[in-house]
Amino acid sequence: MTHSVEPTQQKSATSTADRVQLKIEPNRLKAFLKVAWPSEGEAPIDVDEIKRALAEKKITFGINDAVIESIISSSNYDEFIEVATGKIPVSGADARLEFKFDKVHELSPAEDKDGRIDYKDINFIRSAEKDQVLVEKIPATSGIPGLNIFGDEVQALSGKDINLPAGSNTSIIEDGTKLIAAGDGAIVYAARKVNINEVHVVGGDVCTETGNISHNGSLIIRGNVETGFQVSAKGDIEIAKNVADAKVVSLGNIMVKGGFLGSRAGILKAGGDVHCKYVDGQVIRAGNNVTIGGEAFNSQIEAQNRVVVTGSKGRIVGGKVMAGDEIRTIIAGSDAGTKTVLQVAYNADLMKKYYALKLELERLSDNYNRVKEGLYVFYRLQMDGQLTPDKEVALKKLEEFKKNLPANNKELEKQKEQLEAEIQKNQEARIIVVKTVYPGVVLHFGVIYKEITDPMGPSYFQLSGNTITHEDYKPGKND
Repeated sequence: MTHSVEPTQQKSATSTADRVQLKIEPNRLKAFLKVAWPSEGEAPIDVDEIKRALAEKKITFGINDAVIESIISSSNYDEFIEVATGKIPVSGADARLEFKFDKVHELSPAEDKDGRIDYKDINFIRSAEKDQVLVEKIPATSGIPGLNIFGDEVQALSGKDINLPAGSNTSIIEDGTKLIAAGDGAIVYAARKVNINEVHVVGGDVCTETGNISHNGSLIIRGNVETGFQVSAKGDIEIAKNVADAKVVSLGNIMVKGGFLGSRAGILKAGGDVHCKYVDGQVIRAGNNVTIGGEAFNSQIEAQNRVVVTGSKGRIVGGKVMAGDEIRTIIAGSDAGTKTVLQVAYNADLMKKYYALKLELERLSDNYNRVKEGLYVFYRLQMDGQLTPDKEVALKKLEEFKKNLPANNKELEKQKEQLEAEIQKNQEARIIVVKTVYPGVVLHFGVIYKEITDPMGPSYFQLSGNTITHEDYKPGKND
C-alpha cells in the first residue's frame, strides 16, 4: 500500500524577533531596521512580518512602505536602514525688534572742494515727537509641534522673548509691543537703550561768554568750541564748526562738522560714535566707531570697533590709531617715512595688563643683574674676612631674592602667555588701505607687529595664527 505525501508549506524556523532588529533613536523620532539573512531552507522575510515587528514595538507613525518594499526586493540584509521617521517639531521664531530710526548714523555726505567729507548739511541729532513710535517688538512664536514614531506629540520650543530697549523719557505701550517717546526731544541710542533727551542749542561759540557747558540731554553748538573749554552731555553733541584743544565728552555720539586741531590738549570722548571732518594733533576715544572725513595727522585715536578715514584726502599720517575690529584708510603714512602706528585686535584693558607684566619682567631682569653684581662684591668681602654683620644680613637677602627669582619669573611669564593668547583671539580683525601704504607704517595685530619697509599698493592685512598676512585689496572684497 502506497502513501501519498501532502506538500507542506515552508515555514520560518526563526522567530521574527531573531530575524528583525530594531534600533530607535533616543529622541524617538527615527527607527532603523535590520533584517537577518534567511537560514538555509527558511522562507525570506515579507512585508507583513516587518510590519508585525514594527507593530510589536508600537511604531505607528512615519513608516516608509517604499523603503520596506525595497529591503525585501533588493535583499538589503544585515544593515540598519531607516524605516520610520517622525515629524520634527519646528521651533518658534525669537522675538525681534524693529527700530523706527537708524540705530547707527548711516551718513552719506558729499566731499567738499578740498576732498574732505562735508558734514555741513547733515542733521546729526535725530528728533522725535511725543508719542512717536521708536521701536516695535515682533513677538516670539510658539512653534509647531511634531509627532514621534509612536504617534505621540513632540512639543516645540517657543521662541525667546526680548525686552524693549526702554531708556529715559520713553514708555512701553500696547501689551509691551511698542516703545514710544514720552515727550519731544532727541533720540539717543547708547548702551542698548533708547533715550529721548532734551535738546539744548548754543547759538554761537563756546567761549568766555558761555563758559563750560554741561547738559543732561543733547547739545547743538552752532559755532566753535574754543581752546581750554569743556563741553559734556548725556546725549549726542553736534558742533557746527571747529574744536581746538578743548574737551568734549558725550555718553552718546559726537559730530564735529569742522576739524579737531591743537596740540593734544583736547579730547573727543564718546560712548558711541565720533564723526569729525579732520583731526590734527589730538585725542579721540569712542565706545563704538570713529569716522574721519579727511586727514588724521599725528593724533591718538581709539575705537572699540572701527576707525574709518575716508574721502579722497583720507589719510593717517603719524600718531597711533587703535581699533578692536578694523582700521580703514585711503592712505597710510607718508613718503617722508613718518612713523604711523595702526593697531587692531586692540583691547585697552588687556593691553594695559600686558604692558604692565612686560615692565615687571624687565624690572626683575634689571634687579637680577644688580643682585649678581652685589653678590660678587659681598663674596669678595667675605673671602677677605671683611664682611660686617650688617653686610652679612644684606648678603642673605640678596641670596634669597636670587633663589626666588626663577619661580617669580615663571609665574609672570605664564600670565604673559595667557594674556597674549587672549589678545590674539580676534582673528577677524583687519587693516585695509585703499591706495598706498608707505614705509614707516607699523602694523600691530594684538601683540604681533609688522613694519612696512617698502611702498605698497592697495592692501588688506589680517592675522593668520601668529602671522600678519597681506593680499591686494579689491573694493568689495570682504567689505
